[in-house]
Amino acid sequence: MKLTLLHTGSMSPAPIAEALAAEGVEVLIVRGPKDLSVGAAATAFMLDAPSRSQFPVPALRGFVDSGGVIVAMGGPDEVQIAAALPDDLLAAWVPHPWSARNLLIALRSAYREAAAVTEAGRARQEAANRTKEVGELTRIGLALATERDYNTLLDMILL
Repeated sequence: MKLTLLHTGSMSPAPIAEALAAEGVEVLIVRGPKDLSVGAAATAFMLDAPSRSQFPVPALRGFVDSGGVIVAMGGPDEVQIAAALPDDLLAAWVPHPWSARNLLIALRSAYREAAAVTEAGRARQEAANRTKEVGELTRIGLALATERDYNTLLDMILL
């Protein structure tokens, strides 16, 4: 699975760059809410304390609703998640001072959540497709049992 890591310019992933490269994680900088997007890859956004004001809650919610995950990083004076950050939007919280190991563990957890959300969406779509197919087969079965004209029956099945 390909992974994408979004981060703000004020937070450098340099301390974990080697580990990210080893896992094939694509690292991209986001400058504002319009840059928050989820592609085909599982996408995590590392939101550091100094950049929070640039990313309003509706933009973060849109990112999460489209399949992205958020890893919030605590500021120097924060001992718990800031009240301005709805905890239902966060996949992980890394308190300050964060270590490379703590950040990697949080990212791993966040990517697992992103993969689970993607898989659940795929499973829902697959179930919807199967339901439609069963409906079509039921329609054909009813037609086989009730229609006596073979030409009409063939038209019903093929359409």
